[in-house]
Amino acid sequence: GLGARLADQITTGSELVAVRRNASGTYTLTFVQGASTTAVTADKVVLALPFSILRSSVDLAKAGFEPLKLVAIREQGMGTNSKLHVQFGSRFWRAQGSNGETFADTGYQNTWEVTRGQAGKAGILVDYTGGKVGASFGTGTPASRAKQFLAQLEPVLPGATRAWNGKAAVDFWPGYPWTKGSYSYWKVGQYQRFAGMEGRRQGNCLFAGEHTSIDFQGYLNGAVETGQRAAAEILADLK
Repeated sequence: GLGARLADQITTGSELVAVRRNASGTYTLTFVQGASTTAVTADKVVLALPFSILRSSVDLAKAGFEPLKLVAIREQGMGTNSKLHVQFGSRFWRAQGSNGETFADTGYQNTWEVTRGQAGKAGILVDYTGGKVGASFGTGTPASRAKQFLAQLEPVLPGATRAWNGKAAVDFWPGYPWTKGSYSYWKVGQYQRFAGMEGRRQGNCLFAGEHTSIDFQGYLNGAVETGQRAAAEILADLK
């Protein structure tokens, strides 16, 4: 794979904690590796970390970024979406004429079948949540959350409780330490205030990630698009 091909260029177990712009236009990056601290000076930097991490874990006081860039980093919204994956012994919803995609006001928000392309009898529905509901998934256990969800799902897809095989898993993105949320979004007024600034380079420091995309914010497309853009900017500098 790609990781194996670039193994000698990848350093794991390192947390970026500071970015400093030097008089020469280079940048000094400070990393924490276990109990030690390492400084690296680079001609070009591509920051693909979510702004939720840049603002909470990285010292940018000496990065030399524009004021509006710092506003975007400090204030851009970060989603609280969570996923509860519930497995059933059969895909009972199909017999009811459903493909597993539902929306309801019974207490949950949205489901779809994540096993459509898989063979076999068993199937998984994901309970996709956001807002205050998504943020609440840091409490309880997968089993307790599944039982709560099944009671909410029963009026929409009868037989859900009986078909559950007892297996469930939770993806609680707001609690993941390297993102502290699911994906970016603009709060009210932010599109007019700083949309487009997220991906604007700051000297020799470039930015990539779904949170820096205008057209594909929140999607993998945005990560790919902005990664290609950052690479093109560096190549243009070298020509």
